[in-house]
Parts: sequence; structure tokens; C-alpha cells
Amino acid sequence: MWRRAWPELSGRPGALLRRLILAGRNTLVHKDIEMSRARREAIAETGGALTGVFGSDHLRGLREDWPE
Repeated sequence: MWRRAWPELSGRPGALLRRLILAGRNTLVHKDIEMSRARREAIAETGGALTGVFGSDHLRGLREDWPE
């Protein structure tokens, strides 16, 4: 597979290793960026979904039941 991608590196194992390391790094960076984008999108889509579900005194009730 690498021969098709980088034929100029045939016979240069050190250069090939560097290229493979960079390709792996770039793949990981791209995946990280994509995961962050998907996470932000999910937050934006679900933000406010529970607005109005709990009454205004709900938190006070929880605090009263919480042991000190």
C-alpha cells in the first residue's frame, strides 16, 4: 500500500517511517477534530431539551433531602 502512496520512498526505510508516523499523527488529529465537532453538535441539538421539566423549587427539595 505504501508503495502506491509514496513510490519515491522505496529503498529509504527511514524516510518511509517518518512519513508513516506523520500520516498516523494526521489521522489522529483529524479524528480528534471530527469527534469534537460531533460532540459540539450533539450538545447544540440537545441543549434546552429539559427546560421546564423540573419545577422552580425542585433543587430546594433535593437539598432538603440531602444529608449534611
